[in-house]
Amino acid sequence: MTGDGVNDVLSLKQANLGIAMQSGSQATRDVADIVLLRDSFGALPAAFLEGQRIRRSLCRILELFLSRVFAVALLILGVLMVQAGFPLSPGQISLLTLLTVGIPTFGIALWTPPGPPPRSLPRRLLRFVLPASTLLALAAFAVYLAVYVLYDIDLPALRQGGVAAATNLPFSDYVSREAATHVLVLGGLVLVLFASPPTRWFAVVEEYDGEIRPALLSLAVAPLYALIMFVPLLRRFFGMRGIGAMDYAIVLLVIAIWTLLLRWVWRHRIFDRFFGYGDAEEANS
Repeated sequence: MTGDGVNDVLSLKQANLGIAMQSGSQATRDVADIVLLRDSFGALPAAFLEGQRIRRSLCRILELFLSRVFAVALLILGVLMVQAGFPLSPGQISLLTLLTVGIPTFGIALWTPPGPPPRSLPRRLLRFVLPASTLLALAAFAVYLAVYVLYDIDLPALRQGGVAAATNLPFSDYVSREAATHVLVLGGLVLVLFASPPTRWFAVVEEYDGEIRPALLSLAVAPLYALIMFVPLLRRFFGMRGIGAMDYAIVLLVIAIWTLLLRWVWRHRIFDRFFGYGDAEEANS
């Protein structure tokens, strides 16, 4: 609503966006959301585009934050239910937060281009977060349990002694935590590519807009992650010790399978149909 007189005050207060002229009455300027200096409409197009950009970037940032939070929560709940220790240390959670949301969301907030925001923010968040967090938690849970069981039994000790002597719980505990952390970190970096698609292949929930800088920043985090794992001081700071080459291979294989499965679930709207929150008009071809 645009107005400049006292008669427009009520309409300006009821409107979603009230715009007043600088030359209008004082009462009109007091209730308006925007006052046009020199009565010029020239600033409105830029303000509109900036508002679109802010809403889109906030939506994408929320997708990443909520996906990480729910994935970690589901992983912790699952591990506690099977009584297999605790899946993450405080340092590992700090590393996960820094690499998957701390650095990438800065690029999303800075470089997301303007465009139409989602018509329903809760529905868009559900469509992104629910499959991403559930499947990521399942992948991390599977790797955690597999490594936990694999390293819990010391086979040479089992041949020479009893079951109690063969149990290698402290070693299996830290290796399984570290493997699960690797899955969560790499999965979180892949989610950045889906939240801000650098190519059309990743544009299954968010629209492809041709902006690749957030994705490049996410990919630049990978060398930083490798540096942290390579430098002993940094590795110990985040509660990491390093795992074997075979363990890294398992993690990379799981992430590759998880990425393809997640994209397939999004494209076929499996969770949308099951939980009934899908909107056919928002589906990407």
